[in-house]
Amino acid sequence: MSDPAKIATQIMAAVGGIQNVKSLTHCATRLRFTLRDKQQFNQAQLEKMPEVLSTVVAGDESQVVIGANVTKYYAAIQQQYQLHEAGEPNQPTPTQEKNLIKRILNAIVSIMAPIITVLIAGGMFKVVIAILALVGLNPKSTAYLTLSFMADAAFYFLPFMLAVSAAKKFNTNTYLAMMMAGVLLHPNFTALVAAGKPIALFGAPIRLASYGGSVIPIILIVWFMSYVERFAEKVAPNMIKTMLKPLLVALITAPIALIVIGPIGSLLGDGLYTAVTFINQHTPWLVPTLVGAFTPLLVMVGMHVSLLPLATLSMTKFGSETIMGPGMLASNIAQAGAAAAIAVREKQTRGRQIALSASVTALSGITEPALYGVTLKYKHALTCVVVSGGLAGLFAGLTGLVRYSFGSPGDLHP
Repeated sequence: MSDPAKIATQIMAAVGGIQNVKSLTHCATRLRFTLRDKQQFNQAQLEKMPEVLSTVVAGDESQVVIGANVTKYYAAIQQQYQLHEAGEPNQPTPTQEKNLIKRILNAIVSIMAPIITVLIAGGMFKVVIAILALVGLNPKSTAYLTLSFMADAAFYFLPFMLAVSAAKKFNTNTYLAMMMAGVLLHPNFTALVAAGKPIALFGAPIRLASYGGSVIPIILIVWFMSYVERFAEKVAPNMIKTMLKPLLVALITAPIALIVIGPIGSLLGDGLYTAVTFINQHTPWLVPTLVGAFTPLLVMVGMHVSLLPLATLSMTKFGSETIMGPGMLASNIAQAGAAAAIAVREKQTRGRQIALSASVTALSGITEPALYGVTLKYKHALTCVVVSGGLAGLFAGLTGLVRYSFGSPGDLHP
């Protein structure tokens, strides 16, 4: 077995060393580096390593695709180098992406990727509760209600987790960002919203919006807060900066968050909700078909996570979602089927073992081993995956398949 510490050293050398790493996060399969100089990202050297499936450069991120063992190597890197993920001044790299749409998508991916584990935990927790109910647990019992609020915590307090992730992305204070999430979810504010009576702060009206489980408002608030923090850093005298800087950040950001940015984010969420409702009512087959077909391409550029905010919004509003689950289930099965077929036809023992293992992994929801290790290496295999994934996604859409929880791709029901 490979020594994680040794592999971590090799990976860090290939990305330019610790001095070139601005931040590091990981998702289910990838190490996601933000580098000061992307020219030092040695993709050829990384891809020679047996532990690395592939490399991807997507906007500001330089990604090392590891697979299911990514957390092991991430932990080894952190243990050796103790990389800081937030809190340092924002320093643009020489190759910073200038395209606004790409920058927005890259920001969404960077912010959402680290919290996928929490969404899976909450989703699978709900699946366990549903199974317990099927085998006799009374939905009105204290045990059921207690387990339910435990699972719901992953979604209701999503703004807190997004605040942390967004603070790392925007290089601002993590704890002040969580304070802003607390402003949105404070029991006194939620009680005022539930009462339904108009509220205002010094004459400025505050929109009665519920931010539990929301995505867009807190991301916009933390982004705004990052600029407020830089302003406070400049204007606060050194003698009292320790006290004045956080006060200015909180005093400026919190009211604007409730009066302006939160409502804007809430309205954007309502607009997306309307769009999702329209699609579900008029063309329910469209999104699963497109996602089923093009998920491999999204995975290749590391942008598949960009759909997660829409899926989260749909889950919060409807209790189910059709944005990611049905289409990605179709694509995963297509990848697994292609890898299994190649395993049957492969003559070399090593190639057969890789294809069979990748097939099982794809059925579990992780398709990178099948994509990079199998289907990209065989002529027409990826084309078959795209076509079959699209057809399966079309069937899923026409038959009304939806996902009720963020868990394994198998957690879907018609």
